[in-house]
Amino acid sequence: MKVLLYSILDKGPRTDALHRAIFKKGYNASILETSGLRHVLEEMDEPHKMATLSLSDIAETPQEYAGSTTMFIILDEDKVEEVKSLIREYTESFQKIHGAMFAFPIPSYEGSF
Repeated sequence: MKVLLYSILDKGPRTDALHRAIFKKGYNASILETSGLRHVLEEMDEPHKMATLSLSDIAETPQEYAGSTTMFIILDEDKVEEVKSLIREYTESFQKIHGAMFAFPIPSYEGSF
């Protein structure tokens, strides 16, 4: 069975190193620049911006608000623990890089990952 593993991590050199380590182990993933709602709202220092700037506007310009990366990777079930271990190692169990990870089984999959 295939599994979809997500990780959402603060951006920075350690996160970049983690992504390189995952790639060097032979895995491919998709990585998006993302930002938490709290961070976005804190960045909007002028109250009138809320009335003129929608969350979809923010999503279309992530470089302005980005503070994290979201990685998603499709893995064989027996490879999930290896990638999770790498994430734990590089984040020092989320103490050095704040974030989270979670996985979902994929009951049906077609493709070439």
